Amino acid sequence: MNVGEAITDGIRSDTGTLSAAPTPHPRPAHVHWIDAHGQDGWLTPADMAGPPRRIHSVCWVLPTAKPEHLTIAQDYDTDTERWNGITHLPWSMVRRIDYID
Repeated sequence: MNVGEAITDGIRSDTGTLSAAPTPHPRPAHVHWIDAHGQDGWLTPADMAGPPRRIHSVCWVLPTAKPEHLTIAQDYDTDTERWNGITHLPWSMVRRIDYID
């Protein structure tokens, strides 16, 4: 897959949401997702209003034992073969994956 091509081939459910592990091995990608966030203090409904936060991550997409999540990582250490900056995104929050091959 080339830069800019989105995931396809059975990774979208009939509802149009993403599901299932997108790759059997780590791959660099640009992932578009909706952030979950919180607010502290006493708030009015107007304080809580606003559009969802749309996040763009340039990262590694990792295979995972968490089928309900897309797992991404920021860094890879070739000496220790360890990943850093791991985030598990619920599939319902992932909007698009563009692999960078």
